[in-house]
Amino acid sequence: MSSNAPHRHHYVPRMVQRNFTNESGGLYFWRRGMNIGEVRITKPSNLFVEDHLYTIVDKNGARDHSIEHWFGRLETLAAPFIQEFLNIVRHGMTPIMNRTHWDLWHIYVYHAQKRTVAWHKRFLKPEDLLAVMKEIASEQQWHEHIRAWETDSEDTLREMNNARIASQAHPMPDEMLDEFRSLGLVIYVAPLRHRSFSVTI
Repeated sequence: MSSNAPHRHHYVPRMVQRNFTNESGGLYFWRRGMNIGEVRITKPSNLFVEDHLYTIVDKNGARDHSIEHWFGRLETLAAPFIQEFLNIVRHGMTPIMNRTHWDLWHIYVYHAQKRTVAWHKRFLKPEDLLAVMKEIASEQQWHEHIRAWETDSEDTLREMNNARIASQAHPMPDEMLDEFRSLGLVIYVAPLRHRSFSVTI
């Protein structure tokens, strides 16, 4: 794998963050652990990011960055649409969206929500994951997993992590897309236009 492959993976894309930056391209933020009211500023490249968040690792330690590249292609499709959408709203107009626009929005939101949830799941303890697996696995699958865990727990954790990462690129189910199509979209425009936007991490 090329040494130039991306390793800083954003679970909130920079192309989204850039829409909320100030005139200097900075984004105000507050992180848990900081003092109340201690708001700082940094670039979008430094927020909502973690090394190798979507990197799949094989038994030999080789890294596969295909999921991160897949997210990049999705963001390339969504970025112009989101920018145009925001420009229309910020000029006080109501965007008119056709079926193609709606479906692109639904698919992007679906995967964006999966990315954030998956990031938080990284903080689950192995025993928490095992408890979930026991609930959903068949008896045979569970016994096979226990044998693998007892044989090589580190490799089993690697496979579990790879499965979590690979699931991020699974396509949106047709029935879920149909459900999303029945939903509307609420737009909130902040009344204080000259105030800065800040994020909480």
